[in-house]
Amino acid sequence: MLVPTVISPRARCVATCKWLKSGNCRIYVGYDRNQHYHKFTDYIVQHAPCDVGIIKSDSEDPVTRWVGISSRNLKASAAALARAFHDAHAGDLVVAIHYPVNPFLEIGGSVYEAHFSSVCDDNLNVIMDSALTRVIESSQRVAQGHCKEGVRFRVFTGAETPEPHKQLVGDAIAGVGDPQILRPHTIYVGYNERRHRTKLVDPHKQYDVAEYIVRNSPCNVVVVKDIEPEASPETDAG
Repeated sequence: MLVPTVISPRARCVATCKWLKSGNCRIYVGYDRNQHYHKFTDYIVQHAPCDVGIIKSDSEDPVTRWVGISSRNLKASAAALARAFHDAHAGDLVVAIHYPVNPFLEIGGSVYEAHFSSVCDDNLNVIMDSALTRVIESSQRVAQGHCKEGVRFRVFTGAETPEPHKQLVGDAIAGVGDPQILRPHTIYVGYNERRHRTKLVDPHKQYDVAEYIVRNSPCNVVVVKDIEPEASPETDAG
């Protein structure tokens, strides 16, 4: 007698992630905004060894693709930008969007950083200008190497904020006020794994910013995990 086996969503996720571990591919997952819990999607985003595409809506070509650029992790951001160019078609707009962050006011900053800020106040503008310059130059280098013919590219610098991922989602919903930059059809974002999640004290650090964007973005999201060396604009960027 055959007994049917019931496989839990978590078990299916684990099996899928293990099966994909050696492949160069992307997982696509549908997303129902009316559901309050997305354990299946959350697990895939956290554990998949490859890129993950979160599908919330569809759109006719051409489309606008936003790429979140972090000055603290240019390697992951560069990989996300390269993926956006790879997916783009003639007529699409790719926007490298960056929000300046005061490193000493960033949510989740350490006590050391708060103390160190008193020493660096006089040079804060220099520090932030330098970070912005690195972001712009790095984005332009990636565009030079990956942008296809017919694909338009823009760099947009948003308002200074301690939580750029929340500002990114807010601008995706409301727009940035620039008629040449439409609201996104898809947001690309690099992913940084948070290790030892259960041992973290600060609840802000329980989830990567990419996971916040997945949950709250009004559009599709591509979470980029596979960082290719050639996509990185500078080897010492962290």
